[in-house]
Amino acid sequence: MTNSNKAIKSERLMQYAKDFNADRANLVAANAAVSVGVLEAATDYKGQRSLPRDFSIELKQGSITNQRRSGRCWMFASLNTLRYELMHKWGLDDFEFSETYLFFWDAMEKSNAYLENVLSTLDEPTDSRLFQEINYGPADDGGWWQMFAALVDKYGLVPKNAYPESANSKDSDAFKQYLNSRLRQFAADLRERHAAGASIEELRSVKEDDMSTVYRMCAISLGEPPERFDFLARVSDDDKKNDKKADEGKSDNPKTGKDERRQIRETGITPMEFYRKYVPVDVDDLVTLCNVPMKSRPFNKRYRIRYTANVAEAEDMEFVNVPLDVFKKAAVDQISAG
Repeated sequence: MTNSNKAIKSERLMQYAKDFNADRANLVAANAAVSVGVLEAATDYKGQRSLPRDFSIELKQGSITNQRRSGRCWMFASLNTLRYELMHKWGLDDFEFSETYLFFWDAMEKSNAYLENVLSTLDEPTDSRLFQEINYGPADDGGWWQMFAALVDKYGLVPKNAYPESANSKDSDAFKQYLNSRLRQFAADLRERHAAGASIEELRSVKEDDMSTVYRMCAISLGEPPERFDFLARVSDDDKKNDKKADEGKSDNPKTGKDERRQIRETGITPMEFYRKYVPVDVDDLVTLCNVPMKSRPFNKRYRIRYTANVAEAEDMEFVNVPLDVFKKAAVDQISAG
């Protein structure tokens, strides 16, 4: 027997509509939101004007990078941290790493780590919270610093022109939807084989075949990553100094109209060689600070989250939980120190 008191009644809907149309502000808001979207329509122009755009300390960065319709914010932020150091060390006006290069290997490594997690929880009920967490997003885009560091440690880095963006890196939803669906099929197959008595060695052999399919999906969607590439960059300071001398009549080399800046040139360099030679940062020298204000997680302690490694042989993700004022001070100190 149904309870009519729980239903939305037609006379109540008519009253909702009447009340809505009686207020002109609702109609103005609807016109704006339907035309330009809720966020744009809700933007406060006075708030925008009052928000300062000038800062007492600013770092000289390169051009703006764009993750487009993908969940690679952590990857872009991490690479921008490294490119800042690279640009200043080598005197470059601008530079951008290939985000797609790490995106390819992240998809591969997350797929492998997921299947390894499946193998380590074969007797776990599929409706347990642990297995549901493992199975939630096998190779989703998201991540944080330690995941980035694990990828760089294993695969190195390349410039953007050595492995540019693709349609599926700029808009990753469809690619990751198909990849995750396939991975869950692989997981179901592994669990069925385990229930039928297959040994862990047999299951791992099946997993290796599964990873061949994953590689094919990644290569078709993103293109294969380069094993070697050429690199050319021009140092900015030399050009500025020569131009100034020429303007003052003190230069032995007058302006010719050509780009006379000193060149950095590499031929056939590997991603790992490029990282070690040109990036003046060891990605393992940094730690992750978080502000998690929970009674069950006291501040000033380090925490590790199980089953979170994107690279199977790397450590699970960990962070130091600090109060918000410590978190803010660390950020300000880091910027103040350049």
